Amino acid sequence: MVKAFATLFRGRLDAWGGLPPKCNHEQVTLAHYERHLKGGVSLGIYPLLDDGTCSWIAADLDQPGTAPWHNGPDDAMPALMLMEALGCYGVNQSLSLEKTKSKGWRVWLFFSAPVPANYVRRLFRAGRSRAGLPPSVEIFPKQDFVSEATPDNPFPVGNFVHLPYFGGGPSGSRPGRVMVDLKTLAPIPLEKFLAHLRGFPAHALSLILENLPDVETNHKLGRAVEEIADMLSRPLSVGERRPTLVKVTGYLRCRGIPEEVAIALLLPWAERAFSEPLPPEEVQQHIRGIYGRYGVRECRAAKSGKPWHAEVPL
Repeated sequence: MVKAFATLFRGRLDAWGGLPPKCNHEQVTLAHYERHLKGGVSLGIYPLLDDGTCSWIAADLDQPGTAPWHNGPDDAMPALMLMEALGCYGVNQSLSLEKTKSKGWRVWLFFSAPVPANYVRRLFRAGRSRAGLPPSVEIFPKQDFVSEATPDNPFPVGNFVHLPYFGGGPSGSRPGRVMVDLKTLAPIPLEKFLAHLRGFPAHALSLILENLPDVETNHKLGRAVEEIADMLSRPLSVGERRPTLVKVTGYLRCRGIPEEVAIALLLPWAERAFSEPLPPEEVQQHIRGIYGRYGVRECRAAKSGKPWHAEVPL
């Protein structure tokens, strides 16, 4: 199991990151991965190699506080929207969602063989833009190529990411650092995760890139507000009704507006703005469909007094 874990999360072999954040310039061995899985010393891996390739990429939605694009650290919707956006470009396997220790979520994509980092970073930037997420959602590796050596940094290695499954399962005072099921958000035991994950075919990446937009647009929050405000303030023709309803609903959900509140807001707006009104039942069905398509209603609520992972055998 240690070897399978190390193979999946492979990266540089000449440095690793620890806690507190520190670069340790020493050879990375299976012993480091084993110590991590046993809960000894947390292991951070540098994904970017000297030839500009990487075997995995991760988007960090692990941010403190309450940003305008999420409803607190337990809101998985922005991460699920990013995964949905990547799926629209053809990434239909090998995506995983991690519940981090204290501040949110992390989306991972694993490859069957090393791929150019600039290619997969472009893919994730396009997915981030399509999902309406801001540039503050970090992408690892953070660079296309390792920086040139300087007197202040004679051994540049990029940025590391702490691996999940520290101690083999949910850990810490606020349990996390574990991959979760996309429908229930329940932890996936390490052995099951390793047994079922298959890397995305590296040779298929070129086909994915052909589907990306020619110009990547950063949908910054301010621009999104202006776009939504424009949609809400003008009459909408027949062909604009459903696409606009979907986009406005997704905007509200991404910002933590409850489903019933969205329905209460959008039903009178749709009646007023649509040149040919849709039946209220159909409008409500579309709204509930957007909230449900990401598995929101399938997430099991944690029982009072128990951590969210309490009933999951590890």
